[in-house]
Amino acid sequence: MQPDESDPLWTEFVPLWKDLRSVAPALLLVGGYGLILKQMWIVSQTRHLRTEDDRLLTTEAGNPLTAEETVPTLISIDRWSSLTPRATRDFDFVASLDLIASADTQPKIRTVLEKHGYSAKTAYWQYEKKIDADRSVTVDFHAPPPIETRSDIRVEGKRIKPRKALGKAVIHGYANPETVGAALHPFEFAINGVDILLPNTVTLALMKLVAMQEQHDKSRDDAAAAEVRAKGEIQARKHAEDLYRAIALMTRSEADHAEAILGDVRPAPVFQKAKSAFSGHFGTNEGWGAQVVAPMWQAEDRTTIQATLADWFR
Repeated sequence: MQPDESDPLWTEFVPLWKDLRSVAPALLLVGGYGLILKQMWIVSQTRHLRTEDDRLLTTEAGNPLTAEETVPTLISIDRWSSLTPRATRDFDFVASLDLIASADTQPKIRTVLEKHGYSAKTAYWQYEKKIDADRSVTVDFHAPPPIETRSDIRVEGKRIKPRKALGKAVIHGYANPETVGAALHPFEFAINGVDILLPNTVTLALMKLVAMQEQHDKSRDDAAAAEVRAKGEIQARKHAEDLYRAIALMTRSEADHAEAILGDVRPAPVFQKAKSAFSGHFGTNEGWGAQVVAPMWQAEDRTTIQATLADWFR
Protein backbone atom coordinates (compact mmCIF):
# COMPACT_ATOMS: atom_id res chain seq x y z
CA MET A 1 0.00 0.00 0.00
CA GLN A 2 1.68 3.15 -1.27
CA PRO A 3 0.36 6.51 -2.52
CA ASP A 4 0.96 6.95 -6.25
CA GLU A 5 0.21 9.15 -9.22
CA SER A 6 -3.30 7.72 -9.51
CA ASP A 7 -4.19 9.33 -6.15
CA PRO A 8 -5.19 12.95 -6.85
CA LEU A 9 -4.73 13.96 -3.22
CA TRP A 10 -1.16 12.63 -3.16
CA THR A 11 -0.26 14.39 -6.40
CA GLU A 12 -1.70 17.60 -4.96
CA PHE A 13 0.02 17.15 -1.60
CA VAL A 14 3.60 16.35 -2.63
CA PRO A 15 4.62 19.53 -4.48
CA LEU A 16 2.83 21.75 -1.95
CA TRP A 17 4.37 19.95 1.03
CA LYS A 18 7.89 19.98 -0.42
CA ASP A 19 7.76 23.69 -1.18
CA LEU A 20 6.26 24.57 2.21
CA ARG A 21 8.91 22.60 4.09
CA SER A 22 11.68 24.15 2.01
CA VAL A 23 10.85 27.44 3.74
CA ALA A 24 9.42 26.04 7.01
CA PRO A 25 11.21 22.74 7.83
CA ALA A 26 9.47 22.37 11.21
CA LEU A 27 5.96 22.43 9.70
CA LEU A 28 3.93 19.42 10.88
CA LEU A 29 1.30 17.46 8.98
CA VAL A 30 -1.63 16.58 11.22
CA GLY A 31 -5.17 15.28 10.83
CA GLY A 32 -6.59 12.45 8.79
CA TYR A 33 -4.17 12.64 5.87
CA GLY A 34 -1.17 12.32 8.17
CA LEU A 35 -2.66 9.12 9.61
CA ILE A 36 -3.33 7.79 6.11
CA LEU A 37 0.29 8.30 5.07
CA LYS A 38 1.65 6.81 8.30
CA GLN A 39 -0.54 3.74 7.88
CA MET A 40 0.64 3.32 4.28
CA TRP A 41 4.26 3.64 5.39
CA ILE A 42 3.84 1.07 8.19
CA VAL A 43 2.31 -1.38 5.69
CA SER A 44 5.17 -0.75 3.25
CA GLN A 45 7.67 -1.65 5.98
CA THR A 46 5.99 -4.99 6.68
CA ARG A 47 7.03 -8.27 5.06
CA HIS A 48 4.05 -10.53 4.36
CA LEU A 49 3.62 -14.28 4.15
CA ARG A 50 3.24 -15.70 0.64
CA THR A 51 2.57 -19.06 -0.94
CA GLU A 52 5.13 -20.84 -3.12
CA ASP A 53 3.53 -19.27 -6.20
CA ASP A 54 3.88 -15.79 -4.57
CA ARG A 55 0.23 -15.28 -3.58
CA LEU A 56 -0.40 -13.32 -0.40
CA LEU A 57 -1.74 -15.24 2.58
CA THR A 58 -4.48 -13.26 4.26
CA THR A 59 -6.53 -13.17 7.45
CA GLU A 60 -10.30 -13.77 7.46
CA ALA A 61 -10.68 -9.99 7.20
CA GLY A 62 -8.62 -10.04 4.01
CA ASN A 63 -5.50 -8.39 5.46
CA PRO A 64 -2.08 -9.82 4.50
CA LEU A 65 -0.52 -12.06 7.13
CA THR A 66 2.64 -10.55 8.59
CA ALA A 67 5.93 -12.43 8.47
CA GLU A 68 8.01 -9.60 9.92
CA GLU A 69 7.32 -6.08 11.15
CA THR A 70 10.27 -3.79 10.49
CA VAL A 71 8.48 -1.10 12.48
CA PRO A 72 6.42 -2.77 15.25
CA THR A 73 3.28 -0.89 16.26
CA LEU A 74 0.98 -1.19 19.25
CA ILE A 75 -1.49 -3.23 17.18
CA SER A 76 0.01 -5.29 14.37
CA ILE A 77 -1.38 -4.37 10.95
CA ASP A 78 -2.50 -7.95 10.27
CA ARG A 79 -4.89 -7.72 13.23
CA TRP A 80 -6.81 -4.74 11.84
CA SER A 81 -10.33 -5.44 10.66
CA SER A 82 -9.80 -3.11 7.69
CA LEU A 83 -6.84 -1.29 6.17
CA THR A 84 -9.05 1.01 4.11
CA PRO A 85 -8.29 4.57 5.27
CA ARG A 86 -11.10 7.07 5.59
CA ALA A 87 -11.50 9.68 2.90
CA THR A 88 -10.32 13.24 3.45
CA ARG A 89 -10.04 16.42 1.39
CA ASP A 90 -8.02 18.48 3.86
CA PHE A 91 -4.37 19.11 4.62
CA ASP A 92 -3.95 20.23 8.22
CA PHE A 93 -0.63 21.77 9.24
CA VAL A 94 0.70 22.85 12.63
CA ALA A 95 2.76 26.03 12.35
CA SER A 96 5.10 27.08 15.13
CA LEU A 97 4.71 30.46 16.80
CA ASP A 98 8.15 31.41 15.50
CA LEU A 99 6.89 30.80 11.97
CA ILE A 100 3.77 32.90 12.59
CA ALA A 101 5.95 35.72 13.95
CA SER A 102 8.57 35.61 11.19
CA ALA A 103 8.43 38.59 8.84
CA ASP A 104 10.96 36.77 6.64
CA THR A 105 9.22 33.39 6.34
CA GLN A 106 5.62 34.56 6.16
CA PRO A 107 5.75 36.03 2.61
CA LYS A 108 7.52 32.87 1.42
CA ILE A 109 4.67 30.72 2.72
CA ARG A 110 2.12 32.87 0.90
CA THR A 111 4.21 32.68 -2.28
CA VAL A 112 4.16 28.87 -2.09
CA LEU A 113 0.39 28.80 -1.55
CA GLU A 114 -0.24 31.13 -4.48
CA LYS A 115 2.20 29.20 -6.69
CA HIS A 116 0.13 26.07 -6.18
CA GLY A 117 -3.20 27.79 -6.74
CA TYR A 118 -4.45 28.24 -3.16
CA SER A 119 -6.36 31.34 -2.12
CA ALA A 120 -7.59 32.49 1.28
CA LYS A 121 -10.92 30.95 2.27
CA THR A 122 -10.92 32.12 5.89
CA ALA A 123 -8.37 34.93 6.10
CA TYR A 124 -5.70 33.97 6.73
CA TRP A 125 -5.49 30.55 8.31
CA GLN A 126 -7.54 28.53 5.81
CA TYR A 127 -6.83 28.23 2.10
CA GLU A 128 -8.65 26.44 -0.69
CA LYS A 129 -7.99 25.20 -4.21
CA LYS A 130 -10.53 23.92 -6.69
CA ILE A 131 -9.29 20.72 -8.33
CA ASP A 132 -12.26 20.44 -10.66
CA ALA A 133 -15.90 21.48 -10.80
CA ASP A 134 -16.90 19.14 -7.97
CA ARG A 135 -13.80 18.85 -5.80
CA SER A 136 -11.63 21.18 -3.77
CA VAL A 137 -8.76 20.80 -1.32
CA THR A 138 -8.55 22.83 1.88
CA VAL A 139 -5.37 23.74 3.76
CA ASP A 140 -5.69 24.71 7.44
CA PHE A 141 -2.90 26.19 9.56
CA HIS A 142 -3.14 25.44 13.28
CA ALA A 143 -0.94 26.91 15.99
CA PRO A 144 -0.62 26.51 19.78
CA PRO A 145 -1.67 29.62 21.74
CA PRO A 146 1.37 31.12 23.47
CA ILE A 147 1.68 30.11 27.13
CA GLU A 148 3.24 33.49 27.95
CA THR A 149 2.78 36.88 26.32
CA ARG A 150 5.07 37.38 23.33
CA SER A 151 6.11 40.71 21.88
CA ASP A 152 5.99 39.37 18.31
CA ILE A 153 2.59 37.59 18.42
CA ARG A 154 -1.03 38.77 18.73
CA VAL A 155 -3.91 36.52 19.72
CA GLU A 156 -7.32 37.76 18.61
CA GLY A 157 -10.06 35.30 19.48
CA LYS A 158 -9.22 32.05 17.68
CA ARG A 159 -6.67 33.74 15.45
CA ILE A 160 -2.91 33.91 16.08
CA LYS A 161 -1.12 36.49 13.96
CA PRO A 162 2.19 38.36 13.84
CA ARG A 163 2.17 41.52 15.92
CA LYS A 164 3.78 43.45 13.09
CA ALA A 165 1.26 44.00 10.30
CA LEU A 166 2.42 42.24 7.12
CA GLY A 167 -0.58 42.99 4.92
CA LYS A 168 -1.90 40.11 2.83
CA ALA A 169 1.52 38.47 2.56
CA VAL A 170 0.80 36.54 5.73
CA ILE A 171 -0.71 33.42 7.21
CA HIS A 172 -2.43 33.23 10.57
CA GLY A 173 -2.72 30.21 12.82
CA TYR A 174 -6.03 28.90 14.08
CA ALA A 175 -5.54 28.84 17.85
CA ASN A 176 -5.57 25.17 18.74
CA PRO A 177 -4.67 24.50 22.40
CA GLU A 178 -4.52 20.75 21.72
CA THR A 179 -1.30 21.30 19.75
CA VAL A 180 0.50 22.51 22.89
CA GLY A 181 2.98 19.60 22.74
CA ALA A 182 3.06 19.10 18.98
CA ALA A 183 6.74 19.99 18.58
CA LEU A 184 7.87 17.44 21.20
CA HIS A 185 9.41 14.32 19.64
CA PRO A 186 7.72 14.58 16.21
CA PHE A 187 7.59 11.40 14.14
CA GLU A 188 9.41 11.41 10.81
CA PHE A 189 9.35 8.89 7.98
CA ALA A 190 9.78 8.84 4.20
CA ILE A 191 7.24 7.42 1.78
CA ASN A 192 7.87 7.32 -1.96
CA GLY A 193 10.93 9.47 -1.35
CA VAL A 194 8.95 12.21 0.42
CA ASP A 195 9.88 13.09 4.02
CA ILE A 196 6.83 13.39 6.26
CA LEU A 197 6.80 14.99 9.72
CA LEU A 198 3.90 14.29 12.10
CA PRO A 199 3.21 15.38 15.67
CA ASN A 200 3.67 12.83 18.43
CA THR A 201 0.82 10.42 19.14
CA VAL A 202 -0.05 12.09 22.47
CA THR A 203 -0.80 15.31 20.58
CA LEU A 204 -2.91 13.42 18.04
CA ALA A 205 -4.90 11.87 20.91
CA LEU A 206 -5.50 15.29 22.48
CA MET A 207 -6.64 16.73 19.17
CA LYS A 208 -8.95 13.83 18.33
CA LEU A 209 -10.56 13.65 21.78
CA VAL A 210 -11.30 17.37 21.96
CA ALA A 211 -12.53 17.55 18.35
CA MET A 212 -14.70 14.49 18.91
CA GLN A 213 -16.29 16.04 22.01
CA GLU A 214 -16.99 19.33 20.23
CA GLN A 215 -18.67 17.57 17.31
CA HIS A 216 -20.56 15.23 19.62
CA ASP A 217 -21.92 18.26 21.50
CA LYS A 218 -23.13 19.72 18.19
CA SER A 219 -24.88 16.46 17.35
CA ARG A 220 -26.81 16.63 20.64
CA ASP A 221 -27.71 20.33 20.48
CA ASP A 222 -31.51 20.45 20.30
CA ALA A 223 -31.38 24.11 19.26
CA ALA A 224 -29.28 23.33 16.17
CA ALA A 225 -30.70 22.50 12.75
CA ALA A 226 -31.08 18.82 11.90
CA GLU A 227 -28.39 19.14 9.23
CA VAL A 228 -25.92 20.56 11.75
CA ARG A 229 -26.64 17.77 14.22
CA ALA A 230 -26.25 15.10 11.54
CA LYS A 231 -22.93 16.55 10.37
CA GLY A 232 -21.75 16.72 13.99
CA GLU A 233 -22.52 13.03 14.47
CA ILE A 234 -20.58 12.06 11.34
CA GLN A 235 -17.58 14.16 12.29
CA ALA A 236 -17.58 12.94 15.89
CA ARG A 237 -17.51 9.34 14.67
CA LYS A 238 -14.60 10.09 12.34
CA HIS A 239 -12.58 11.59 15.18
CA ALA A 240 -13.35 8.62 17.45
CA GLU A 241 -12.23 6.19 14.75
CA ASP A 242 -9.10 8.25 14.05
CA LEU A 243 -8.26 8.25 17.77
CA TYR A 244 -8.05 4.46 17.96
CA ARG A 245 -6.27 4.28 14.60
CA ALA A 246 -3.62 6.74 15.82
CA ILE A 247 -2.98 4.73 18.98
CA ALA A 248 -2.86 1.44 17.07
CA LEU A 249 -0.21 2.94 14.75
CA MET A 250 2.02 4.09 17.61
CA THR A 251 5.54 2.73 17.20
CA ARG A 252 7.80 1.58 20.03
CA SER A 253 9.94 4.71 19.79
CA GLU A 254 6.82 6.87 20.10
CA ALA A 255 5.62 4.86 23.09
CA ASP A 256 9.01 5.35 24.76
CA HIS A 257 8.59 9.14 24.54
CA ALA A 258 4.93 9.25 25.59
CA GLU A 259 5.39 9.67 29.34
CA ALA A 260 7.85 12.53 28.93
CA ILE A 261 5.45 14.31 26.56
CA LEU A 262 2.56 13.73 28.96
CA GLY A 263 4.61 15.26 31.75
CA ASP A 264 4.80 18.47 29.74
CA VAL A 265 1.18 18.64 28.57
CA ARG A 266 -0.76 17.38 31.62
CA PRO A 267 -0.69 20.83 33.31
CA ALA A 268 -2.38 22.42 30.27
CA PRO A 269 -6.13 23.14 30.70
CA VAL A 270 -6.87 21.40 27.40
CA PHE A 271 -5.59 18.14 28.86
CA GLN A 272 -8.48 18.13 31.31
CA LYS A 273 -10.92 18.57 28.42
CA ALA A 274 -9.42 15.57 26.66
CA LYS A 275 -9.42 13.58 29.89
CA SER A 276 -13.11 14.32 30.41
CA ALA A 277 -13.91 13.34 26.82
CA PHE A 278 -12.07 10.05 27.20
CA SER A 279 -13.75 9.24 30.51
CA GLY A 280 -17.21 10.11 29.22
CA HIS A 281 -17.00 8.22 25.92
CA PHE A 282 -14.35 5.52 26.29
CA GLY A 283 -14.13 4.92 30.03
CA THR A 284 -16.38 1.85 29.77
CA ASN A 285 -17.35 -0.45 26.92
CA GLU A 286 -20.84 1.06 27.05
CA GLY A 287 -19.60 4.60 26.28
CA TRP A 288 -20.63 6.25 23.03
CA GLY A 289 -17.08 6.31 21.65
CA ALA A 290 -16.37 2.73 22.69
CA GLN A 291 -19.49 1.62 20.84
CA VAL A 292 -18.45 3.54 17.70
CA VAL A 293 -15.02 1.88 17.45
CA ALA A 294 -16.08 -1.60 18.64
CA PRO A 295 -16.73 -3.05 15.14
CA MET A 296 -13.30 -1.93 13.94
CA TRP A 297 -11.13 -3.92 16.33
CA GLN A 298 -10.78 -7.34 17.86
CA ALA A 299 -11.75 -7.37 21.55
CA GLU A 300 -8.19 -7.92 22.73
CA ASP A 301 -6.91 -5.01 20.65
CA ARG A 302 -9.72 -2.68 21.77
CA THR A 303 -8.69 -3.46 25.34
CA THR A 304 -5.04 -2.69 24.57
CA ILE A 305 -5.86 0.66 22.98
CA GLN A 306 -8.33 1.59 25.72
CA ALA A 307 -5.81 0.69 28.43
CA THR A 308 -3.13 2.83 26.78
CA LEU A 309 -5.46 5.83 26.67
CA ALA A 310 -6.67 5.18 30.23
CA ASP A 311 -3.06 5.27 31.44
CA TRP A 312 -2.42 8.54 29.63
CA PHE A 313 -5.61 10.26 30.76
CA ARG A 314 -5.68 8.93 34.31
